[in-house]
Amino acid sequence: MNQYDSYLKKHLEKLNRNLYVSKDDPNYYDKLYRYSNQSTPELHYHLGKKYEEEGYFAKALNHYQKSAQYFHSPYYAKSKKAINSIEDELNNIKPINTSPIKQKRIPAYAKATAVLVLLLFVCVLGFLLGFEPVSRAISSFQDLNHDTEVIYDNDIIPFVFSFEPAIDMEEVEAQLHKAVMDLSEEYPSQTVFLYGIITSDKKLHNEVNALEQQKQIDNAFVLAEYNSSIDDAVRIRYLPNRKYLDQNFALNYVAVNLVRTALMSYIEDNGAAPEDIIELVQDYPNNYLSFIPNEILSQSNQVYTEWNGNGGWVFNKQSNTISEMFYPNTSDKRVIPFNEVKVSINKASHLLKVHSDPYLIKQKKIGSGRGDLTPEGRYQIINRVINPKGQEPNAYGVAGIGIGEELAIHGSSENVPITEQQSLGCIRLTNQDILEVFDFIPKGGEVTITNYEEEQKEYRQISNIDDLIPSNIIKNIQSTTEVFNWAS
Repeated sequence: MNQYDSYLKKHLEKLNRNLYVSKDDPNYYDKLYRYSNQSTPELHYHLGKKYEEEGYFAKALNHYQKSAQYFHSPYYAKSKKAINSIEDELNNIKPINTSPIKQKRIPAYAKATAVLVLLLFVCVLGFLLGFEPVSRAISSFQDLNHDTEVIYDNDIIPFVFSFEPAIDMEEVEAQLHKAVMDLSEEYPSQTVFLYGIITSDKKLHNEVNALEQQKQIDNAFVLAEYNSSIDDAVRIRYLPNRKYLDQNFALNYVAVNLVRTALMSYIEDNGAAPEDIIELVQDYPNNYLSFIPNEILSQSNQVYTEWNGNGGWVFNKQSNTISEMFYPNTSDKRVIPFNEVKVSINKASHLLKVHSDPYLIKQKKIGSGRGDLTPEGRYQIINRVINPKGQEPNAYGVAGIGIGEELAIHGSSENVPITEQQSLGCIRLTNQDILEVFDFIPKGGEVTITNYEEEQKEYRQISNIDDLIPSNIIKNIQSTTEVFNWAS
């Protein structure tokens, strides 16, 4: 810091060019996230904590999940604990609270009276103590900020850009960049948000219009962001949770998160990532997966140590996050976030759903324990077994997924319709259905059992999910001579 830097600079943190923020600012982490390129576990943890305190549970959960991706971080355990706490909270709240409690507003006349009294007090105090005139004081303050404009916040100006179907991604980025730069000339000190949507209306193609409806944001597949006063470059990011997502992207989304979920469980069990990703496909009890799925664009499950764009996957065990360890080896630039593959079971609707939010992978009808024998709660998958043995022959059907010493999801050989079957506590599927879901449920994954009359979440359907199953499956042994004591 040279002799011309102001006093204020010494007490502020520089984020970007001429943008500074104080660490004492209650919105410090918000501004750090918005105006800098930082994405640290500490940043996401504190943002999650802030949003949770304000009642924005969905936003809080999103940031806690990002923080929890850094499993070497001291914030990993805190974030995982916060995620479980929020999910438990959301499962117990109907309807889910998505906005903070509104405080009682102070009448305008009361505010005006308070301001006038305060100004009068300051003037009298200044006269008695001999303070400098206000104009002189302001002038000296401005001298301290010579050649520096400290910006604390900006208005966001949202627009929408309409693309024709089947447009090339490079063309998307080029058109968005040009449009945002043009808009920034009209709004030089404000942040321009430009959402990209696909439309079949030829009259709207390549047109920029003011954003008017939330539906336009929901349909957007890409977002460009730029503020000419603080940004060095236009930020363009694809929105993986938007409706535009094509089928191939959705299939790769599921495939990569299936492997990532198993990879995370392996690391938690062994303390480090495997030397080779194929170690996830070992014999029982280390059968975290049944196979490494196909990368859908290349129809290959070949794994490389670095990206070359030839299809298949990239596995780099030296990376700090699960998302960076395993990802598609394709030219598609859209980022796939890490969303664990989970199992949700609703006793009231007799449904089992395998999902990686926002996608539904498999859905099957189930039977559960008579009365209230199937306990509700959150469980972890501890074993995956083909032809599990019980005290009685064929007690568990052709496959079982253990989630406790006496609790499992397993098959059934009874001829009674599955929803009418009443077990001693376990979750039953037909033999055909348990085999269909088995390969898409990784060891270590999370299982949640509830009893809601209404479904709590809607998922996006995916077709051709079995295209992820490779033809060159490694025949790992997923059976055992161990005898299980699951409630049948």
